[in-house]
Amino acid sequence: MTLISIRNFVFLLVCCISFSSLALDVVRYNPPHSEKDKRNDYPLSLLTAALEVTKSEYGDYRIDFAPFLLQRERALKELLRGEIINVYNAPFQKHWEETLPPIYFPILRGLLNYRLLLITRQNESRFSALSDVTQLKSLRAGLGSQWSTTKVFRELEYTVVTSNNYDGLFGMLHYGRFDYFVRGINEVFPEYQAYRTKYPSIVVEQTKALYVPLPMFFFVSPQEARLKERIEKGLWSLHESGELKLLFDQFYGDDIRQAGLKHRLLLTVGNPFLSPHPIYQDKSLWVVPDEY
Repeated sequence: MTLISIRNFVFLLVCCISFSSLALDVVRYNPPHSEKDKRNDYPLSLLTAALEVTKSEYGDYRIDFAPFLLQRERALKELLRGEIINVYNAPFQKHWEETLPPIYFPILRGLLNYRLLLITRQNESRFSALSDVTQLKSLRAGLGSQWSTTKVFRELEYTVVTSNNYDGLFGMLHYGRFDYFVRGINEVFPEYQAYRTKYPSIVVEQTKALYVPLPMFFFVSPQEARLKERIEKGLWSLHESGELKLLFDQFYGDDIRQAGLKHRLLLTVGNPFLSPHPIYQDKSLWVVPDEY
């Protein structure tokens, strides 16, 4: 190799190293529905931890919020483009999986599989008398119009009343537009505290829980292959070190204990849309609420 060639090689190497050191992964994320909406606090904390643990390999990062809220189906379209948002957390939906395969790691450890019900005080005895899902089907469930749970309930022929307005669903329950609002263990207690003053008729039903298998995943724009690889590597690293479970317990341990599933009748709704995947057989990835 000539002296000129060596100099050119060294110059290119320095340029590559400099570019790598200056690389910045920018995450563009969907904002919350409102100031009371805390559902994304944990996924965002987990995403940050996954980016942080991979910092030595991938470099620095920044998380920005989209300038406006994207409802679920619009979010999928924008994810494919990768301009307004490039990372989104959502419960499994079959057409999402077929259009944009997620990072196959259940970020909520399956906690969303277990649902409690928000109801009104005047319906407490009605729900305590329920003994099977057939009786539940005769009552009206309140759900978001584009939610994965909504598609499951409709497919299984439950009676469903929907709205695009997350905050509005609590008012609809309060005013009797439907009979029960299906909420995850990770959602129900903070929501009850946030809305109990405005809607004093709302209570957390105390005797039943529903089982609706529904893992939550991160979906990453196909324009961001490096970012997807980084997040996936970070999630598995956090899982293997035990940090993920510590973060999960910090957010949801008290809620799981407060839910007291072992003292409730668990009604199995099911999910006909789930596709087979090896993660469903890995018991280390999934929460067992009775152990809390």
